[in-house]
Parts: sequence; C-alpha cells; structure tokens
Amino acid sequence: MAIPLLDFYADDIPDDIAHDIESFHWLLLWVVLRHTRCQRHPKEDGEALCKLVFRASDDDYGACGSKLSWLWHSRPLTVVNNEPLTTLIQRFDKMVAFN
Repeated sequence: MAIPLLDFYADDIPDDIAHDIESFHWLLLWVVLRHTRCQRHPKEDGEALCKLVFRASDDDYGACGSKLSWLWHSRPLTVVNNEPLTTLIQRFDKMVAFN
C-alpha cells in the first residue's frame, strides 16, 4: 500500500494513479527481496531486508515508518549478478521517494 494511504494523519486522501504506481513498487520490491539474491550491505540478505520493510506486526503507522525508512536509507539495494534489475529497483525507489 502507498505511504500516503498509510499515513496516520491522512484520512481523506483519495486514491490516484501515483498511489497505484507506488503500491506496485512495494509489490515488486517484495518479490525481488523474496526471490533473488540481493543485499544492501554484505551482512544483509533479501530475507532479512524483507522482514525489515514488511513487518507482519506493524499497524498502518508502523508500516508507513518502515517504508519511509527503506526509501531514505543511504545504501541502495543490489540484486546480485543482475544489473538491469538493480538499476530498475534503485530508480523506482528514487521515484517513489521524491513523489
């Protein structure tokens, strides 16, 4: 779900195409983290990163914070041996962060 729709203080925000694109970004990120070898730091793997950004116990406010933290992290995600997917995810992260 898009960050503005999760925001605790945003009760009356209508859903629009930007939110749909952002929601797709989070879905794509989940698939990449779960099904590829990827990392932000040599000691982190996709499973650990997935648990970090998509915490099952988070309420909407916590999910919003986890996603914001992901977008503003200083190290970009790298998909091992897949430069095109790495570039796609990194650019998509930036697009969502600055939208």
